[in-house]
Amino acid sequence: MSYYNITINAKQVSLNFSASDPEKNSGTDGVQIASLAEAEIRNLLREKYTPYKITNLRLADAYQLTNLDYRTNKAVRLATCARWLEFALPPLGDDKRYKLVKTSSCHVRLCPVCQWRRSLNTFRNLAQVYDRLNQEYKHIFLTLTLPNVSAAELSAELSRYSDGFVKMLRRKPFADIVKGYTRALEITYNPGRKNFHPHLHAILSVPRSYGKKVYISQEKFLQEWEDITGWVPSEHKNVHLQVNVKAIKSVDGKSIAELAKYSVKPGDYIRPTLAETAEIIEELDPAVDNRRFLSYGGVAKRAKRELFQEKNLEDIEADTIGPEWEEWERKVYEWHFSSESYREITV
Repeated sequence: MSYYNITINAKQVSLNFSASDPEKNSGTDGVQIASLAEAEIRNLLREKYTPYKITNLRLADAYQLTNLDYRTNKAVRLATCARWLEFALPPLGDDKRYKLVKTSSCHVRLCPVCQWRRSLNTFRNLAQVYDRLNQEYKHIFLTLTLPNVSAAELSAELSRYSDGFVKMLRRKPFADIVKGYTRALEITYNPGRKNFHPHLHAILSVPRSYGKKVYISQEKFLQEWEDITGWVPSEHKNVHLQVNVKAIKSVDGKSIAELAKYSVKPGDYIRPTLAETAEIIEELDPAVDNRRFLSYGGVAKRAKRELFQEKNLEDIEADTIGPEWEEWERKVYEWHFSSESYREITV
């Protein structure tokens, strides 16, 4: 295993790798847990942050093995991600939960830590959006797919999905019936064929009269998707486009989870060996870098703006400090590379 020697100053961040860690493994810090909130934080560190951080560092190693021009930059960003975590704890007896108020985030699209936090925040925020929209609209859950593509085709294919989806909604009868949407792109990887399967999930908001006075059949969705993407069934005898349509009265947690889940599951690109991982991310990273995987339109965009102003629902920044938290006790935990664990530090 590689260990990191990170040097940070006002002008630059550098990352060096060494065969062994200069520190000895000193085990757990053995601090007595004094409150339920602190116990919950310790459990969060053990069950979530620690395994994600270990995987995050493995990904940093893999980036260093790629031929990407920015490989070292991303390796450094990954290594410093979630390097420390500051929590605010409510007073004893207070039923409020702890808050993560400060941390370091790398914002690398493939980072396991950031993907996990992004998924949680997206789910929580979309739940608020659709709690409001459920009062006025019914919804359609839509999944659009195309056949798997090679790494060289992936970036163009993701744009094809995004552009095609917007074009569909501008056509009749969609433009008349669909009042708003949230759509998310997802990518899976086929290790056997070494190709990628992008697909699109969307929640479409429609009038309450949908299914009675107005209706769009699955056949119509498929027909339009084939036309927009230029798909000719007769030219692809053994391959068919998959379009799945499901009407739902109100959006529930299961539907939201489909939009909020990871854009690319870490298990798809973090493979048993670093060489395998490097091979995949060298192809995958340029296609997903700086790309918007979640977008909104119509009434969903309006509800998002009313609830969150211009905030990105995938925002992974720590919670904003509120006046009621000013006097809360603070606990800070730092990642130790030698023991591969978080330890509390005195502030």
